[in-house]
Amino acid sequence: MANHQRISDYIRTFIPEKKGEQGEGTIAVTEAASALAFYYEKIRNAMEYQDDHLIRQSAIRRILGRRIMFSLSPSDIAQSLVLELVRSRYLSNNSVPVSMIGRVREILSGYLGVLEALKRQRLFTEKRQDWLLHMASCALDELFVPMEAEEGLVRLMADVLGPSCEKSFPAVDERIRKSQLIIAAYRILLRPNIHRLNYFLLKQGFSQWMNGGMADADARAREVPEIMSRIASAIRFSLNTRMQGAFRRFRIAFIVLHSIVKQRGPSILDNPAGLEEQIRKVCEKMYATQRRRLYSRTIRAFIYIFLTKMIIGFAVEIPYDKLTVHYVKLKPLLINLLFPPCVLAAIAFTVRLPGSANTNEIVQAVSEIVYPDVPQRVFVAQKIAFRRRTIALSVFFNIIYGVISIFSIGLFAWVLHRLDFNIASGLILFFFLSLVMFFGITLRRLIRDLVILKTKESFFWLFVSQFFDPIMRLGQWLAFRISRINILVFVFDIIIELPFQALVDITEEWFTFLKEKKDDLEHR
Repeated sequence: MANHQRISDYIRTFIPEKKGEQGEGTIAVTEAASALAFYYEKIRNAMEYQDDHLIRQSAIRRILGRRIMFSLSPSDIAQSLVLELVRSRYLSNNSVPVSMIGRVREILSGYLGVLEALKRQRLFTEKRQDWLLHMASCALDELFVPMEAEEGLVRLMADVLGPSCEKSFPAVDERIRKSQLIIAAYRILLRPNIHRLNYFLLKQGFSQWMNGGMADADARAREVPEIMSRIASAIRFSLNTRMQGAFRRFRIAFIVLHSIVKQRGPSILDNPAGLEEQIRKVCEKMYATQRRRLYSRTIRAFIYIFLTKMIIGFAVEIPYDKLTVHYVKLKPLLINLLFPPCVLAAIAFTVRLPGSANTNEIVQAVSEIVYPDVPQRVFVAQKIAFRRRTIALSVFFNIIYGVISIFSIGLFAWVLHRLDFNIASGLILFFFLSLVMFFGITLRRLIRDLVILKTKESFFWLFVSQFFDPIMRLGQWLAFRISRINILVFVFDIIIELPFQALVDITEEWFTFLKEKKDDLEHR
């Protein structure tokens, strides 16, 4: 039976969702204004590729950044922010209680109070403001959609995998080992961006700072630089990265367990036969869902790359050809336009779904997590392989890697030259191809995340991939910085969004005015 401590602690996180007071009003917006805001957000989100579960938090951060340009008043921002989220359908219409605005105001009061204190104490920097606004957006996102159960799952994973970590890193201080395992489990299970991970560690390690009120704003502001530094150091520590590599394949077992408990309730754990049946059903459903998600994300990435590429093509490639050779070279232009999306499609759509052997292994893994009397076959405490290289060997390997990188980039440049590419069109293709290859690997992860069985890379693939690795690493670097150089995002956020939101506000007020007139007429 499922009665041991770690499962009990996990089950306690499934607390009933807090509702508004009985009879309390809810926030409602007009359908016309909601449609405008919703379709704008759809277009805006297509311009910036990111995971689905991070889109709402990103929207909150964007709204905060726009609103604080005109006011730092928590009361002014709170109501506008909640209304915008309901209009854009990040929150459901007619379901968010009016009291939510007061709770949003309380959270904003704390973070904006610290921001003002930083300015008073001359500790203000753009980086610290950005960090505080991201922490506020994460806090608000978790207010709207609580994460207690998901974080309980993180602690459960850390508890299950603790023996392997203790065996692998006995010389590491126990407190550090546990904190690094928590970071690794959080990254594996919840796929956070850097801001969400920062907020999780802020809650875990600095609860006293989190609970400070407005009266403590000056003291909290003085602690911000130290807190930011300590959190960044914990994230950079290589131990959690090694743990992620070793434990990533176990993710699917915990996700399946979590899905079942959310759907069927904790009582399902007291029925082993019923639990196994549910595991198999959920696995089959997840396989189908992830394939659909793979297709939808590929299409989103395709649109993002295609639109950005068209803008750069018209802004750079065509003028460059006109300036240098006085005509447009169609072959490089068409290759640049079509080749990267085709590569993305080839990477994403050739992936295969896991089979019954994988499902059987997931059944075994979940049983080991839940029932203490099940023999350990999947979660056997194992030592994580870690090779310590000498400095000389590391330098030698880096030199070889550098030579291979130069050779692969040189070969790529030679092929482009043979295809009549100029410097501008060649750099643009290299830029987009690197992004496409990184996005492709990220998309394939959707299916790889379903696999718990150990897999080994073939020698041929390892040999070939070393030549593409520099291009994929460039894509990774660009992907994490793309929002800073994305022309479309800049245009939408700075030039379009501000007047558009004003238009939505006016539309909302106009239809409310018309409804009031209609109600007045009917009651005369």
